[in-house]
Amino acid sequence: MLQRKNIIIILLVILTACTSSEIENNEQWYYEELELKELWSYSKGDSQTIAIIDTGISKYGKEVYADRIVDTYNSIDGSKDVTDEHGHGTEMVSIASGDGRDGVWGGAPKSKILVIKAIGDDGKEASHSIEKAIEYAISKKVSIINMSFGTFKKDDKIEKLIQLAIKKGFYR
Repeated sequence: MLQRKNIIIILLVILTACTSSEIENNEQWYYEELELKELWSYSKGDSQTIAIIDTGISKYGKEVYADRIVDTYNSIDGSKDVTDEHGHGTEMVSIASGDGRDGVWGGAPKSKILVIKAIGDDGKEASHSIEKAIEYAISKKVSIINMSFGTFKKDDKIEKLIQLAIKKGFYR
């Protein structure tokens, strides 16, 4: 179990640089390169719920993944509106769980998705919205928390929340 979750986490990071909306015989180059078929012989993520903490998801993305989005939360304003006008969050959802629609394959195409908007449409984030997002993901007991962004600033509270998530069993 540990190895499969680690593989999915690694794929989420690698696929960030590999996603394309073009279909190449229904398989992008990374499909074979990363041996997704072999990964999927172990799991397609159907037992996993992935919290994507990012800029949200587009209206089209919400339609595409409607059958797998289990919840939404906007940690910026406390609402359920996670409309993504930036695009990055939508890309991360597709990388994690793309199921071949529009030629995008993800590492866990059958996973459930918790979309959390913690980054504004301008691409800027505030520590308090990231903190609330992590707390929300922990409260929902997701399997994986994905945050595909970074900073050069140290934030003790965010660091403690990440440690709490690990302690509670995420990424095991």
